[in-house]
Amino acid sequence: MDGERTTESASDPRGLVQHLNDLSNSIPMARISHAVLEQVSSFGRYEGADSTVLNSDKLKVAIVHEWFVAYAGSERVVEQMLNIFPQADLFALVDFLPDAERGFLGGRQVHTSFIQRLPKARTAFRNYLPLMPLAVEQFDLSAYDLVISSNHAVAKGAITGPGQVHISYVHTPIRYAWDLQHQYLRESGLNSGFKSWIARACLHYLRMWDAHTARGVDTFLANSKYTARRIRKVYGRDAAVVYPPVDIARFALRADKEDYYLAASRMVPYKRMPISTLSDQNTCVRSCG
Repeated sequence: MDGERTTESASDPRGLVQHLNDLSNSIPMARISHAVLEQVSSFGRYEGADSTVLNSDKLKVAIVHEWFVAYAGSERVVEQMLNIFPQADLFALVDFLPDAERGFLGGRQVHTSFIQRLPKARTAFRNYLPLMPLAVEQFDLSAYDLVISSNHAVAKGAITGPGQVHISYVHTPIRYAWDLQHQYLRESGLNSGFKSWIARACLHYLRMWDAHTARGVDTFLANSKYTARRIRKVYGRDAAVVYPPVDIARFALRADKEDYYLAASRMVPYKRMPISTLSDQNTCVRSCG
């Protein structure tokens, strides 16, 4: 691929939808490489099929997400994927999404992993991180033509075969296993001691697994140019940049601006929200779950 392919979402609040539609129109009969569709002689029983097959039951689609616990940024991306492929089946390691936030799933059942049933999974499923690579590999996706992974941890490690297409939309490679490892260890109180070495060994294994499973992805999509650079650094692969969908119809331009900045984010350590307030006292922070 010659450089990064960028799809702006400012003029289309569903830029992700449009890009995936463009990308997917030829999936049943094409081999995808570096976000460029190249027609080949055939692709199984879908040779010569037109775009109407996308929204029919003929094209079997699976969407793999890490976990459903809140309706936030990555879940909004999954929502747009479901708009493209209403026939898709959903897979996730755990699903503890509150009933009040499940509307975007359209009543779909989420197929979960064995982690869903482990002790204290509802409140401490992240503690099962060492088991997550194993868990995602247990999803049997062999019946699907197209697998889309929504990845910020292990979703892209879902196993697919040579007769399937796997597109991975990457929100980020695993932060705590790569460049933010030392920050995470410090913030978790694991900077030294026996537990620290156990954690470092687990992260070492996770890095090797993460790099290896990149081979199973046909096409990478990144949510920003920065993430695309991280994908290149970690996996040695190019990624098309598709900015997350933003519903700009909800916002109106105001010429009379007030003297403060607004930061809306999940209150998690790696986003470093306290620093934003220290750097500028006129910063308003809103928690998004």
